[in-house]
Amino acid sequence: GHMYDERDPVTGNIIKPGIIDRMPDMDEMRKDLFSIGVANQEHYDTIRFVYEKYGIILDPHGAVGWRSLEVFLKGKHDTPAVVYETADPGKFPEDVEKAIGIVPELPPNMKRQAAMEERIFSIESEPNKRTEGYMLSKEQVEETKEKIKDIFRAF
Repeated sequence: GHMYDERDPVTGNIIKPGIIDRMPDMDEMRKDLFSIGVANQEHYDTIRFVYEKYGIILDPHGAVGWRSLEVFLKGKHDTPAVVYETADPGKFPEDVEKAIGIVPELPPNMKRQAAMEERIFSIESEPNKRTEGYMLSKEQVEETKEKIKDIFRAF
């Protein structure tokens, strides 16, 4: 099974959001997927453990991945495994400092961005109101595209 948004073939706009054409076979999925919840204290402990043992600073998302892998392997580390970091630890200075007492350096692109003047753009067009909640309207999308084009014209 899978979920998708039905889109207008001409405009690409969403006609029906979140269509599930058939429910996935959860038993079959459990053969290939593993998922757990990781509490904040566990990810702090994992950041600390990995840093002390390997000298690597994990971001909180990477720590969740690492901890999940540890639980999955149940202490049996006889198979190669990979944990992908999804962010730079510098994006989470408070969490990293809480875990290991070090404030990581900001990534270069974030440093550049932090030095830039803040720009705030309002989208004045109204959203579409549906029974599921509010969704972007065609007018909002078009207005946003124009504002983005204007930003890049300035460069």
